[in-house]
Parts: sequence; C-alpha cells; structure tokens
Amino acid sequence: MSRRLRLALFATLALAPLLWAAYRHARHEEEAQELLRAVATAHLRVGYEGEGAWGNRWPGMWITHDSRSGRTQYGSGPWSQVEPAPSGRMPDPAAFCLDLDALLENYGAREGEPSRHLDRDVRTLLVEPRLEGRPRLEILFDRETSLPLRVKTVRHDGVLLREAVFHSIFVGDRDVRRPFGPAPGEMGRNVDPAHVDEEADFPVWRPAYVPEGFRLVKCRVSRWMGPCVRLLYADGVTAFELWQRPVLLPAQIETIFARAPGGPEFHARWHRRTGFRALARSGGADEDGIAVERHESGPHVRYEMRVAGCDVTLVTRADLDPEEPLRVLRSIEVREP
Repeated sequence: MSRRLRLALFATLALAPLLWAAYRHARHEEEAQELLRAVATAHLRVGYEGEGAWGNRWPGMWITHDSRSGRTQYGSGPWSQVEPAPSGRMPDPAAFCLDLDALLENYGAREGEPSRHLDRDVRTLLVEPRLEGRPRLEILFDRETSLPLRVKTVRHDGVLLREAVFHSIFVGDRDVRRPFGPAPGEMGRNVDPAHVDEEADFPVWRPAYVPEGFRLVKCRVSRWMGPCVRLLYADGVTAFELWQRPVLLPAQIETIFARAPGGPEFHARWHRRTGFRALARSGGADEDGIAVERHESGPHVRYEMRVAGCDVTLVTRADLDPEEPLRVLRSIEVREP
C-alpha cells in the first residue's frame, strides 16, 4: 500500500466519528421537524373532548373538537362558542400553531424525555426559535395520536408567558354542530388578501414593515359593529392582528344600523368613543402627529390609532417586543389598487 493511500485511509478513519456525529445530529433534527409537523396538524386527524385552561384563566373551560367537520366548540357554564378550527385565542393546546409553513421555517425542534400526563404515555418536544427574541415552547403530546396535551410558552428571558393544558381528556370525535345564527368566532369570512379592498368596500391599510419571519396568514372581513377587516400576521407561533374600521358618518350609521340591536343611536355613541389620544407609553406621538394609545388586557396588548379616516387597532400578546407594534403601525400604507 502506498504512503499516499495509507494517509488517505488514516484521515478517513480519523474523520469517521465526526462525520457520523454530524449525520446523526442532522437526522435527529429532521426527525424532530417531522414530529413538530405531526403535532401541529394532529387536530386534522384526531377529535377530542376535555377540560382545558390557560394557567388560572378560564377555569373549567371545556373543549370539544370534531376532526370530521373541523369545528371546535369552547364553553364555560351556559356560554359556548363554535370556531371553524382550534382557535389560538382559547385555552386549547392544539391551537399553538398559527401557520405551519411559518412555524417550520422560523422554529427548530428537538425531542425531550418521555413522561406521563393524564394517565397517557406522552413525548416531549422542545421548540426553539431561529430568530432572537422569540419565545420557545415545551410541548407534551400523546404518543399514540401526536395530539398536544400541554404547551408551555416561555419568553426569551425565561418568563413563563402562558400554559395551555388539558386537565382531562377523551380522544375521539364528538359532534360539534353549527349553532343557530352566527357565533362570535364565525362572524365575518376569510377572503383572498388580493381582493380585500373590494370585499371590505373601503381602502385597507397595509404595513410596509413587519418583524422578520412574519407573514400575512389570514384575512377576514366582517360587518359586526360596522365594516371591519382583520389581517393576521404570524411567524408560526407569535402573532399580531390589524383591525381596521372606517370612521362612519352619521348617515352611514343610520343606514347600516337601522335594524341592529340598540339602533343607530347606540352605534353612533360606540363609534364616537375612538379618536386621537396621547400615546400612553413608548415615546409619544410620531413626527407626523399620529398618536397611538396602548392598553393591556390579560395576556393581550392593544394599540389604537386613527389615520386617514380609519380606526386602526393592533392586537398582540406579550411575547412580541413592545416596540415592534409601534414600528408596524407607523409604517402602514394604502395598498395600490
């Protein structure tokens, strides 16, 4: 054997453990991403019924999901609400994923230790953000069905933001029938963003700036309390929603709400409540004079402003840097027809 061949063989043998370790690491990452995909889409295949909560919020909330119709019903006491899918606004662990493609692009995953939850064998999935400052997740999911049973969301500094968890669970489909009349979560309809102006019947503002990794994942138009458009932006887990309502003239209020509960006078008072106000936090009005007001309500933060005859509200959760909503609002622009 020549000296050159011996050196090549020696180098190959020396590098083999490193190459094998790199291969194993890449394989584990690929397997974890496939697990993440299965967990995020489990509700498409699996029905369930149980009692759930976000920490100490909504104690005793019951959740029923029918994978055949895709509907999910949430209830507490005499109240109930039907959503067309698991809703990220409710204490449902299966609703942690707001957009699958964005989730897989912006978050990585690795598998943790197996354990038990609600007398079921569960596996652990640790979901880490690829972008700095985004939250990380710890997901306990059913070994048999991949259904998430508990999802902890932890801020980048280690603070627990929320914990969606089932306290009891039955895995299997239950009928979820559409209630009589529109349910709160079903008012409005999803539309193609390219045609939102025509569907809304007023010019819809778009932000020129969105945080890295975010994309428009849903556009909804409704007529409740007047014309309204909701644009949902998400990176897969973290999200913000832009609500836009045109400021109605008295004649418009009289026409739109002629037969509405409360009549035109009630709705005229409602629409007069919004106006220019001083910025509550984070720097005051911008140089163009646009003022923003900030409100906190439980896990949600709401920013409000009025621009060019339109009331714009940005709703987000505490897992988004508080300066980001201001950057989004101050970058809004009318989409060219």
